[in-house]
Amino acid sequence: MAVVDLERRLVEVNAALCRMLGREPSWLLAHGLADIVHPSDEAIDLRLRDEVLSSPSTSATHEMRLVRRDRATVWVQHSVGLLRDEAGVPLSYVSQFVNVTEAREAREALHFLATHDPLTQLLNRRELLARMSTVLGHPARAGRRLAVLFADLDGLKAINDTFGHGAGDRLIAEAGARIARQVRDDDLAARIGGDEFVVVLPAVGSLDDALLVAAKIA
Repeated sequence: MAVVDLERRLVEVNAALCRMLGREPSWLLAHGLADIVHPSDEAIDLRLRDEVLSSPSTSATHEMRLVRRDRATVWVQHSVGLLRDEAGVPLSYVSQFVNVTEAREAREALHFLATHDPLTQLLNRRELLARMSTVLGHPARAGRRLAVLFADLDGLKAINDTFGHGAGDRLIAEAGARIARQVRDDDLAARIGGDEFVVVLPAVGSLDDALLVAAKIA
């Protein structure tokens, strides 16, 4: 926990927060929230404080990241309350940080298992269809079109029969890895069946662009 003044300087900190961040109390008291909140989550902290300042709500809560002394990231559930004097004038904030890093990582791992193929780490069929629905629901940028590529592996049965299914699985996993290396972050790559893969290119300029990606994959 911490008491934070209206300029977001740390006024009081407890031992648990010091341990969480790997910082001495003296360091924290010489700094402010801007020095421990992850830069990408700065807006979240500001919004929480604005919320309790501008509304009768006694507290506001959101998950965000803090940065430890060793630069590691800690996910916390951050609750902000407001202290007022007898006349109702805001005096300072009280922040409570609950470390939810392990719980969040567990949720993300479960989500990954539910949406990805365990052998290749590519999207599974259900997640591919869900994301395609999202892509198709948004109009393409001018001069851009969506392309869908399909590929399967020839001769997989012979490999399984000769060398065993373990060898076949390694082949599928390697094929998935090679496909993933040929697509951009915005593209979708999925394994939709035993030896079947689909790549969705949501913004190609022409058929030739799609054929070029297909050739690279092949």
